[in-house]
Amino acid sequence: MGLDPRLYLPYVRQLFQSVEQIQFHLPELNFPTTNNQTINSATIDVYGKKKLNFSFCFFQFVVRLAYRLEGMSIKNHLNEEINLISKLKLLLPKVDTVGLNTHLISPESLTKWFQSLDYLLKYSLAKLTFEYFDKKIDEQFGRNNSTSTFPLQIVLLVQHILFIVKLQKQIQSKANLTIQNFK
Repeated sequence: MGLDPRLYLPYVRQLFQSVEQIQFHLPELNFPTTNNQTINSATIDVYGKKKLNFSFCFFQFVVRLAYRLEGMSIKNHLNEEINLISKLKLLLPKVDTVGLNTHLISPESLTKWFQSLDYLLKYSLAKLTFEYFDKKIDEQFGRNNSTSTFPLQIVLLVQHILFIVKLQKQIQSKANLTIQNFK
C-alpha cells in the first residue's frame, strides 16, 4: 500500500459498509513559492480537482506529503456527514523504500490506521447518539435551542430506544396500551 490514505478508500468501503467517503485535510504548513511568497497547505487542492499553477517539483513535493493527510469526517451513501471526534492520520509510518520513487507503508502502520478509523467511527457515532438523546430530553422539557441535524441512523436508533423505554414503563405500570401513548 502507498502512503496516500485516499488510496485506502476502496478497502474502507469493504470493511465499513456505511462509509462512502472520507474528507481529508492537509494540516497547515507554509510552502515557499518562486515569487518569495508562501502558500498555506490548507489552500492547496490535495484532491486534484483544480489545476495547480505550480511547478512540477512543487507538485511532487505536495504529493509526497500525502501521508500527512488527516481524515476529518466521513460521509455515508445518503451524503450525511459525521465529524470524527479526532483526526484520523497515519502515525509516523515505517516506510520501506524499494527503488527511489516507491514508498510502501508497513503492515503495522496500515493496521493501526484501520484500527484508528474503527475507534473513531464508534466513538463519533456514540457521541452523536448522546447528543441526540440530550436534544430529545431538552425537547421534553421545552428547552429546544438546538438547530443541528443528525444522521438518519442516529435518529432511528434513539427513537427506537425511547419507544422501548416508554413501552417498558407502560408494561410495568400495567396501564392500557394504546398506540397513541407512544407518539
